[in-house]
Amino acid sequence: MTKLIRYSLGTILIISGFVKLNDPLGFAYKLEEYYSADVLDIPFLMKYVTANGFMVSLVEVILGLAIIYGLKISQTLIVSIAMFLFFGFLTFYSAYFNKVTDCGCFGDAVHFTPWQSFSKDMLLLAMTIFLWFKKRKILPKKNASIIISTGIILSSSVALYAINNIPLIDFRPYKIGANITELMNIPDNATKDIYEDLWVYKVDGNNVDFKTDDAPWDIKGAEFVSRSTKLISKGYEPPIHDFSLIKEDTDYTNKILSEKEVVCIISLKVSEINDGEIESLKNLISSNKRVILISPISDNTIDDFFNKIGKTIEHYTIDDTTCKTIIRSNPGIIVLKEGVITEKYSL
Repeated sequence: MTKLIRYSLGTILIISGFVKLNDPLGFAYKLEEYYSADVLDIPFLMKYVTANGFMVSLVEVILGLAIIYGLKISQTLIVSIAMFLFFGFLTFYSAYFNKVTDCGCFGDAVHFTPWQSFSKDMLLLAMTIFLWFKKRKILPKKNASIIISTGIILSSSVALYAINNIPLIDFRPYKIGANITELMNIPDNATKDIYEDLWVYKVDGNNVDFKTDDAPWDIKGAEFVSRSTKLISKGYEPPIHDFSLIKEDTDYTNKILSEKEVVCIISLKVSEINDGEIESLKNLISSNKRVILISPISDNTIDDFFNKIGKTIEHYTIDDTTCKTIIRSNPGIIVLKEGVITEKYSL
């Protein structure tokens, strides 16, 4: 039993950490949600989200390897318990107050609801506490230090590559080969969102909550106060549900997705594109290919960008979060052929 729990816990930690190191910017965006004013409200940490995400993910890998190979097991289990307590609090807070709908524990590879995330953290905490009481049976394996050091180097290398380029493994719906049009479709038999109205009426001087079936408006002397709507059950949501290309208040999504071939420059912040990348974009634009710009920004920074590349190209605005999801690099390039992503790369 001890060996099974030990290897299971270690493997889960390694996978969790490695998946996030494969896409450190994606995890950084998730941390921004946690640090925002609506959740933990710690804005001073916003500038450190990438570094924080990298360290948390790397620590998970280290802890997982240390548990499996039995290196400094007491210290390893103490740190693991502290980590699960912290994330348990975070996921409970998010679930109870419905703050962050996906914890990002396994990046974009596996998605958990807030309560599933909390349950997962509590299970891992219980497994860690069990190992604490069995720690005398966990002995260090031969070459444990060398193996863990190698794991640190490999994991860090993957993260640094992803930060400077794009993730080695793409778990997002916008990966090469994805048909955006098909991934936006909703089947005819798809389940729908189910909502419930909550009515507040003043009855005999007191505010009372009612459901629609209670028909509070039929109560003699009842006075309407307010009505709110609550989501009871989430229906089917297509893998891509927020891809919309807008120009001058007109939606051109279907037009762009139906074109034979179009090269899309994706940029979250065109003002942060460096000179070397500008030169690469000039070469791309000077080719015979059709090139467009997709960016959330529609202010005068776009004009500055056009001045730098020496040409005005078609520009379509897109949702900020969607832009982050499509590609992590700034800028990034995707090639669409009738809505299918055939190429995807950074500059």
